Amino acid sequence: QELSYQGADELKAVASLLGIHPRVLQQGLTLRTYLSQYGSVKSTCSAAGANSARDALAKALYIRTVVAVMRRINTLLKGAGLHSPMKPHNKVPQLNRFDSLSPQVENVVSIVDFFGFEVNESNSLEQLCINWTAEKIQNLYIQSVFDDTLKASQMEGIDPLFESELHDCGPCIELIGNSYTGILKEVNQETLSPRVSSQDIRVRMKNKYCSNEYFIPPAGSS
Repeated sequence: QELSYQGADELKAVASLLGIHPRVLQQGLTLRTYLSQYGSVKSTCSAAGANSARDALAKALYIRTVVAVMRRINTLLKGAGLHSPMKPHNKVPQLNRFDSLSPQVENVVSIVDFFGFEVNESNSLEQLCINWTAEKIQNLYIQSVFDDTLKASQMEGIDPLFESELHDCGPCIELIGNSYTGILKEVNQETLSPRVSSQDIRVRMKNKYCSNEYFIPPAGSS
C-alpha cells in the first residue's frame, strides 16, 4: 500500500529540476529497499520515515548546490587570473599571522556553514553542545574577518574604515569548554559516579562557578 502525500505540484517541480519522473521521486521517498540473501526487497516507509527521507534529500541537494556554485565561482576567478599580485620566487615566504595569501596561492571564495543557536522550551546537553560549537565558530569568524584585519591595517598604518566593537564571547567559550576547569569537563567528571543525579550536578555547578560573571545558576540549583 502506497503512502498518501500532499504537494503534488511541488513534487513535479522538484522532479523536473532533477530531470526525473515524479513517480520515480515519489517512490524514492516512500519506499525502502532491503538487501537479503534472496535479493532486494522493497517495502513502504512509515510517514515519519518518508519525511526523514525528504529532509535528507533536501539537505543533500542544498549542500551540492552550494558546492557547485562555489566551484564555479572559484573556477572563474582562477580563469580570470585573479591571484596575488606578488610575483613567485624561489625563496620560502616569511608570513606572519596577518598574511592571508602566499605568493603562489590564488584567491578563493569559501563559505562556512554551521548549526544556528538553539533555544527550546526544554534545553538539554545537546543544546549546550550545539550552541557552544556555534559560538566557537562565530568567534573564529570574528577574529579572522574583523580582528585580524583590523590589527593588520593598524600595523601597516592603513585606515581600516571600520571599528571592531563586537562582543567578545571568548570568556563564555572558556567557561564551557576549558579543558581543565570548563563546565563540560565537570559534567563529564560528575557523570562518572553511578549515583549522581541531575540535581547534584546543578548544585555543584552553582557552587563552583557562582563567582563567574558569565555563569547563570540553572533552575533547581538552590
